[in-house]
Amino acid sequence: MIGHTMFMELRTSWKGILVISLLVLIVGWGMVSIFPTFQESLTEDLEGADNVDLVIPEDESGELNISWVPVKNADGYIVLENDRFSFDFLLTSKLVYMGTSTNISIPYNSTETKYYAIMALENWSVIGGQSINVTVPYNFTDINFYEAMNQINTSGMIQFVGLDTTGKAANLFEELMENPGYSGFTGGRVIDMTEIDGFLSLELFSWLWILVGMFMAYFSVSSVTSDFEGKRMDLIFSTPISREQYIIEKFLAMTAVSLIMIFICAWGVISGLNGIGEIDNLDSGTAFLSIFTMLSFLMIIAAFGIFLAVVFRSSKAGMGINIAFVFGSFILLTISGFADSLRWLKYISIMHYWDYNSMLLDGVFNTGYFLGLLVASLIILGLAIYIFKKRDIPM
Repeated sequence: MIGHTMFMELRTSWKGILVISLLVLIVGWGMVSIFPTFQESLTEDLEGADNVDLVIPEDESGELNISWVPVKNADGYIVLENDRFSFDFLLTSKLVYMGTSTNISIPYNSTETKYYAIMALENWSVIGGQSINVTVPYNFTDINFYEAMNQINTSGMIQFVGLDTTGKAANLFEELMENPGYSGFTGGRVIDMTEIDGFLSLELFSWLWILVGMFMAYFSVSSVTSDFEGKRMDLIFSTPISREQYIIEKFLAMTAVSLIMIFICAWGVISGLNGIGEIDNLDSGTAFLSIFTMLSFLMIIAAFGIFLAVVFRSSKAGMGINIAFVFGSFILLTISGFADSLRWLKYISIMHYWDYNSMLLDGVFNTGYFLGLLVASLIILGLAIYIFKKRDIPM
């Protein structure tokens, strides 16, 4: 009878296991396959950069020269300055020039990276009949783009000319990475989304924890509660199987399912790396071990799910709490990155100890965290066995 319960669980749940395995394969292979397109989109020049020429002075106290390609039928131009490239670029930009020239010089600060956007104006005039040839500072000092437009006749049209920067062009994902909420997931590392390891760290694993974590939260609870709710417990224990063996074999079934998902995901990722020619930048061993770190994460979810099933004997209660446990871990890790005073929260999140970044980015398998989660899962499993042996089984 040894192993009978485990194999029965795998046999009766094969459809669900097949579906989640296919999803994991699609995510693993698919994320790697879209990397070249994603990388190209991040390394492209800023829009219209070819239309703008920035001449940076050798002298740090000199002036920055900005020139741009003239636009036919333009009545004038405006130049916007911002210290970051983000979704709210126009809202936060400062107006530094309005006039008819296509070549200006402004003070330059070598310690700051600035972005400059050029707009062409057609059929525009300053309210009150003044000439549009107004050089800032005039009456637009230290105001943003929309405040300036309120002082101009709005019957005209704006045409975008180009955007350029005095430093390295940033992208929206780099701006996103400055959000402190991401620091908990990167361990304080600087992630480069144009490199395959940085891309997989944020894109692949952000999907994996949802897919495999939610599935294991559901599967671990239902594997036990289905026997309670289906009134099969008396039949199961009429055979030579102990309660301890029953729980252990359920846990072993969860372990087998976890390993199936891990190997399928790793196969998809490694196949994808070979397909796009990135296997030299992220070798198969590193890719596999970074995904293998997921095992301890899944095992503690499985152990907690079995524990909840034994305590509540109800699928709804057990699944609800276990799913909340997984999502709660994600929320705690996110919040821990917002302030130093909240950093302690990450230590009570199981996701903090699923340290795939150490292997993926540093090439070091965090054995301490991996074994720590496994030991914690065995302790929880031991509590589940203790409670199960003490309580009566309903007939």
